[in-house]
Amino acid sequence: MSIADFSGRSRLDACPGALQVHAAADGGLARVRVPGGRLTPSQLRELADAASTYGSGVIELTSRANVQVRGLGPADPDGDAGGGTGNNAENGAENGFAARMARAGLLPSATHERIRNILASPLTGLTGLDGPTGLTEPTWSAGYTGSTGSTGLSAPAEPADPNRANGPSRPNGPNRLSGSSGPSGADAPDGTNVPGYPGHPRRSGHPDGGGIVDVTPLIGELDRRLCARPALAALPGRFMFALDDGRGDVAGLGADAGILPTGPDEAALILAGTDTGLRVPLDGAVTALLTAAEAFLDELAVRDVTAWRIAELPDGPSLIAARVRTALGLPGTTPFDPVRPRVVALGPVGVIESTGRAGDGTGGETGPGNSTEGDAGDDIEDGIRDRLGDGLGDGLGGRPEDRLKDGHKDGLGGGSGDENGIGIGGEGARVALGVAIPLGRLTSEQALLLADAASGGEIRLTPWRGVVLPGLDRAEVAGTAARLRSAGLVVDPASPWIGVTACTGRPGCAKSLADVQADAATSIGIAMAPPSTAAPLGDEPSGSESSESGPSESGPSESGPSVAPPSGRGPGTDTLPVHWAGCGRRCGRPRGRVVDVVATGDGYRLELDGTGLTCSGIEETAAALAAARGEL
Repeated sequence: MSIADFSGRSRLDACPGALQVHAAADGGLARVRVPGGRLTPSQLRELADAASTYGSGVIELTSRANVQVRGLGPADPDGDAGGGTGNNAENGAENGFAARMARAGLLPSATHERIRNILASPLTGLTGLDGPTGLTEPTWSAGYTGSTGSTGLSAPAEPADPNRANGPSRPNGPNRLSGSSGPSGADAPDGTNVPGYPGHPRRSGHPDGGGIVDVTPLIGELDRRLCARPALAALPGRFMFALDDGRGDVAGLGADAGILPTGPDEAALILAGTDTGLRVPLDGAVTALLTAAEAFLDELAVRDVTAWRIAELPDGPSLIAARVRTALGLPGTTPFDPVRPRVVALGPVGVIESTGRAGDGTGGETGPGNSTEGDAGDDIEDGIRDRLGDGLGDGLGGRPEDRLKDGHKDGLGGGSGDENGIGIGGEGARVALGVAIPLGRLTSEQALLLADAASGGEIRLTPWRGVVLPGLDRAEVAGTAARLRSAGLVVDPASPWIGVTACTGRPGCAKSLADVQADAATSIGIAMAPPSTAAPLGDEPSGSESSESGPSESGPSESGPSVAPPSGRGPGTDTLPVHWAGCGRRCGRPRGRVVDVVATGDGYRLELDGTGLTCSGIEETAAALAAARGEL
């Protein structure tokens, strides 16, 4: 099918934001973009307080490492945020929540708030740079036949940008991203030439799962330059960027435009999960990503169609890559062996040895694009002030960290014991702690506890609906993990909660046929002692699109933590991810091979690899699910 055969979607994307709130069955739903998943402790405290004041008191983590809050009352038509007191409906909860997010530095742009979807490797800078010990092992191809070197290109000033994708075409012009060819890599064991392969002076971290580069600086650069380009405000709210640090953990999660480093100075441009063959220097990676986003809009305009993702366009990756190549003056197509990002289904959980340079535990609170220097309110753009009015000043005195830290001080105590089975190393050694959030639902109390535990000054949200706390003192991590576990969070990679997700379900979604979150929690308890036999799955096919959604009630977690194994899976099992869905739309379904548990109105239907089994009760469903996941 050619692009001419694509009629497009019938409506524009309506993905919610903090200002554009979705009217759900249980009230307003606001989604806050968190580029790279990076939050400071003060920002997480502000989220927790705002969720309790204006919404349901629960923060939902999404599959794009963003957050959302449900149960918001309607906005006040007069723009009064209400100062965070009294009845939600009377005081305009939607306006009040957005005002709090703006003051916390989480809503820097009224026009671009819904398009700041930026995934980044959660462990970047923590593992792999000085001896990789990452949790995932990306599947790489042999590499490619050549390597372009960096020219030290710096980001152009915004909003003026000479690299506009719809600017004058320069098919024969100079390469705007790279200059002369750099050195190629040492030969890999299979005889191919992979830049940065171990043995080459620019050692790669990919063979055992560590990152090649720290992409943290790129998160802030991409966010700032994205918001500085007015034309990109027209991107759909589902359009997503990905900054993979070379370990292959986020490159395969369905981003529209992403990078996957092939060496310490160079990256492959990945469009809709496809290696385009374009290689760009890392210092020009943001320019390439923004050019791809502009090229997507240009293609839609030329074809006069509506689409939400590059993958929806037939030959979309090839079409966009051709525009990027022309706009940036990149060389023509040359033979190459494509990198093939895989889908990583499970995130890091447990103690993670920090071998990189990030997360040094200094306690600073400067996240990418979210500066805490001076009063955060001084940097709020006029568009947000116009939208929210005087509500920005109500009940918000000074910076969030100044306002909240006295009531929620850090101070984890000694915590040096090993009651959780953690081998404690040398004094002062820094580690990271991966924490799974059952069904992606974080209560305000749990969020405050995580903020208190983040002695390294940072919380990293993951696309697997978990968090990573970098820069923790090894001597304190056991006590920290015990407190988190007692609060219902998961720090053990062998917990049955690992890999279990669910859509919103009843009562939040009017289309749902069941309270899937409660049923998922019930099944976890039942699966702890599964029956010896379970019925095999049937033979009916399944299929559905996945979408970003939030999930459910947290339940009991298992003991831990332990050092997470290299694969990121539990040490005693090799279970498949499972997704509970209230209807056939299967909102929030993870990518890759998943056991689907879909409500039918009379029970559930389990589906895996094109086969299915209908179950009438939760006990039967739990038993069949345990068998399907390989837990019997």
